Amino acid sequence: MAFGTFSALILTAMIAGCFPQGLWRLRPGLPSPSCSISLEASQIQQVRENRDLVRLLEKNPSYLKSSQHQHPIVTLTYRQKRLLLRRFPDLFRQSDGTTSAGDPRQRRNTAGRVCPPRPDSEPLILARTADGQVVQLVQEVAGHNQWIMDEICSAQQDGDMACGLAEREMPALFINLSGILATEGSDADFDMAYIVVNCCVAMRE
Repeated sequence: MAFGTFSALILTAMIAGCFPQGLWRLRPGLPSPSCSISLEASQIQQVRENRDLVRLLEKNPSYLKSSQHQHPIVTLTYRQKRLLLRRFPDLFRQSDGTTSAGDPRQRRNTAGRVCPPRPDSEPLILARTADGQVVQLVQEVAGHNQWIMDEICSAQQDGDMACGLAEREMPALFINLSGILATEGSDADFDMAYIVVNCCVAMRE
């Protein structure tokens, strides 16, 4: 996601009168948000029931690359999805295409990119933050997604350049699964902060 898009998200949230907590942590010194969208008791229970999986992913973040673990733990309600889409319209894109210059799929298809990723990547569902917390990205909101991918290189070599993966941090809206378990459910608001993703890059041999 381009920095300009993230700035637009901040502006949208200000207009809506509500910041997710994580976004405020990115800007220290600001007051606490005046409102939030919280999980329901049944959704917190879904996290608790998947405690073992969350702990496994915390200890072995490489497992997040497996499609076996890329499935939602918390099921969002229709109302939650509509509220999130209304408050953060610039964050979600339709899966059938977009004209946004910040869309990762558009960057992926740009002609001439050295070491392009495989084109069949899907939007991330489970991911981790830089400090190792496991989170669930908000996805499938009225047919819209956060188009944040964990890339896989389509080849090991591109001309005289070797292709490999490099970690990058990108802002995302998510449910902090590790946080909910650590606080016994009191940290149950939707959050916005940076997550770690793999990007395919060129490296000179």
